[in-house]
Amino acid sequence: MRERVIDDRSWMAWLCLGIVFGMGCAAWLLPARVPEWVLLVGLAAGVLAATMKANAPSRRWLFGFIGLVAGAWRFGQVSALLPPVRLFDPNAPLVVARTMTSADAPTWIQERRERLTSRITHAIPGDDGILVAGVLYGERGMTSSTRRAFRDAGLLHVIAVSGANVAWLVLMASFVLHALGMGIRARLGALSLGIVGFILFAGGGASILRAGIMAIVTLAAPLPGRIARPMWTLLLTATVLAWWQPWAPFFDIGFQLSFLCMIALCTWTPWLSERLPTWLPGETVRTSSAASLSTAVWTAPLTMWLFQAWSVWGVLCSVLAGYMIPGVTMTGLVFLAFPHPWTAAFAEHWAEGLRLISAIPSWIGFGVFQDISFSWQWVIACYVLLIGSVFRIRSGQIIHMHGSERVQTQ
Repeated sequence: MRERVIDDRSWMAWLCLGIVFGMGCAAWLLPARVPEWVLLVGLAAGVLAATMKANAPSRRWLFGFIGLVAGAWRFGQVSALLPPVRLFDPNAPLVVARTMTSADAPTWIQERRERLTSRITHAIPGDDGILVAGVLYGERGMTSSTRRAFRDAGLLHVIAVSGANVAWLVLMASFVLHALGMGIRARLGALSLGIVGFILFAGGGASILRAGIMAIVTLAAPLPGRIARPMWTLLLTATVLAWWQPWAPFFDIGFQLSFLCMIALCTWTPWLSERLPTWLPGETVRTSSAASLSTAVWTAPLTMWLFQAWSVWGVLCSVLAGYMIPGVTMTGLVFLAFPHPWTAAFAEHWAEGLRLISAIPSWIGFGVFQDISFSWQWVIACYVLLIGSVFRIRSGQIIHMHGSERVQTQ
């Protein structure tokens, strides 16, 4: 029974991988589009072959083929409306788009968001107020100088709503719902509705959509008796978002950076945290440093190619900001719950500290490189090496796990 469950999950993983890879192939072959009837015939043949009796390896390949054809077909539905993908056409313009924006939310949600932002900026004027609202729910509108400082420090992700915001929401809501005596299924329904509402309120960027879907899948996994594995949940989330908006993996930079960061956190961060110097004070510091270093490495090739810029101080500023963001979040929530000049002052001081961290590169005066020439071939080469390192890390973990099991049995 256990083997069947594992095989089922592996077939689904192959299906998801096939869909994402099929969209990539369709984007590459966009000028020479494959006729739709060919894809439909291939899809029908794959489904027919999968329904026949076959061993597990054969069925995995068949599910991968079905996903490949289905992904190419889904991308073909919107390909006529898309410009060339820059990765496959160096002369194509850089198109910056978002999977979802605050304008897609209902009007009454937009009005409440604007009212809340006005309330925060009235009590905390200037960029500090915008920064508090940005950390809480992704508000944008900082001055160009402050935004440039955050970019040079590699801290623009601070004002991108992501998993940390969803985690705070789930934690606080779970405590309240548990205190009210709600059952597990009722809590799951209430939390799911709350997450969807927060996604709409926060503007629905790729990072918050990814975090929301992953949170709902993780919360729902125990109901059928499963454990949500991070990489499997991430793959399922990427497939859902890519199927909903097939252009997002290629034109939404937030989509690309969000999933790259999650891959880094799921693979490199645990491995690095065990290998960082022991003189670092405490496991929390090592984990935070490993997370900042791993996400910086995984996102560097893409950001250097897209923006022709890179900052040496990104890792240091991210580590320092990691200790400030919880303070900004907590004091901002306290201010919203108890609006008072004192609570506003506390939130303003924490936001000011975060701005001081973003000014570190300008104080030092060097380490921020502009107009970097980084071709897309180098991007692919870097990510081939990074993906290869993931397989190397995972194989080492499996060998270590099997070795521990042998020691225990002896």
